[in-house]
Amino acid sequence: MAVLLLANVGNHDVKLTDSTLLPEALQGHRLPARTLGDELLSNYDHYARSITLPMIGVCARWLLEGVGVAPEELYIHLFASEQPAPPVTPQSEWLKDTISFAQLVRRFLLDGGLEWTTEIEQDGKRRKKRRPLRLPKRQVRVHTIPGNPADYNNTLDYFNRELGKLASRVGADDAVYLEVTGGTPAMTSMLIVAGADVFGQRTHTLYVERGADRPYRVGIGRRFFSRRARAALRDQLELYAYAVAGATLEAEAQLVTPNAEQRALLSALLSYADRRLAFDFERARNALHEAYQYATGATQSQIQYWQRELKGQDNTALLAELIHSARIKYELGDYADFTQRLFRFQEASFRHLAEQMGMRYKDGKGDEYVDQTWVNGVPGLGQFLADYTAPDGKQYKPVRVANSLNRISLGAIVDHFVHHDPRWRPLRQVTDDIHHLSAVAQL
Repeated sequence: MAVLLLANVGNHDVKLTDSTLLPEALQGHRLPARTLGDELLSNYDHYARSITLPMIGVCARWLLEGVGVAPEELYIHLFASEQPAPPVTPQSEWLKDTISFAQLVRRFLLDGGLEWTTEIEQDGKRRKKRRPLRLPKRQVRVHTIPGNPADYNNTLDYFNRELGKLASRVGADDAVYLEVTGGTPAMTSMLIVAGADVFGQRTHTLYVERGADRPYRVGIGRRFFSRRARAALRDQLELYAYAVAGATLEAEAQLVTPNAEQRALLSALLSYADRRLAFDFERARNALHEAYQYATGATQSQIQYWQRELKGQDNTALLAELIHSARIKYELGDYADFTQRLFRFQEASFRHLAEQMGMRYKDGKGDEYVDQTWVNGVPGLGQFLADYTAPDGKQYKPVRVANSLNRISLGAIVDHFVHHDPRWRPLRQVTDDIHHLSAVAQL
């Protein structure tokens, strides 16, 4: 297991406790980070005992002492600003760059400048002992942020790219800590955003108050993940991907909402929507029954409305369901399912019209077979079916209504009434249009 500490390096990340060690020309001034960093680096041994790391050092020590991270498990990545030299960058801004501080922090961590307390076994007792932290070179790395470190677009673009590279070397069991005290506001914000996005829930955000001996965890990461989980859920609902949304809810349950009853309600409603879109009305009704147990107020009233809708699904209601679902499939570009729904709509339309025209079903067979006695009792219907040619010119000789009904046989029955019964003749254009849906099969 590895533990990564990703730290922005700001103007207050290095402190010299004895300023009298500085040359007289540099004393009594608030020195820019680049100026002070260059001086401390160039005469490191002279200043080493007076250098402290008030934020990065506190976090590293806490990980070792408080979390129990072993030195060989700790990898520190330092992010510092380094803008182009003047005149491209104004002199005053260029001097604020923290690259020198980052290089100084790295040397300090490699050379044992940071001390930490560990427990050792001595004379049969556990005793605390101070020891210097000396990390191998490969465990401390400096990353430079090009361009303006105060620009949010620039820092977000940088962290997305740089952390993406790091992520390829981070294992599933590794932990990532973001130390966001130092650096510009843009560096702080975008390290949090990119870090949470790239490393997910392995990310922990740390902040160090001035003078504190340990960091505290900031709950920004969890709130970020919660918003992202809910945003993903909304996106899936907009795509009518109810089953996928249900899986997201199950996987990210606590992030979506910590309320168990709200999760149960949402899960049941997602199941209802998924089953209704698939015309599985029995399971849709069962899901609504489950949801009703957790609903209150307006939500309860809405569920009751849906229950009434599903209570009596006649052909008219089925046509409405088909139109709605076909529109959804078309919007999503799911043309195979869209075509299937067109044919189901065609069959349901002809069935609805045939029923209005008096068609009767065979007893005990539901709506699968037509009553042959009824067919024989309609003048001319039998012969019409025997010689039937559809409006698109395709011949079906004969149409066998003794078999289970389908869109072809139902369409033929409707055509007979449209052609031979004056009461239904005004629907001829409508039925021809419904027949034309068959052309989709030739696309």
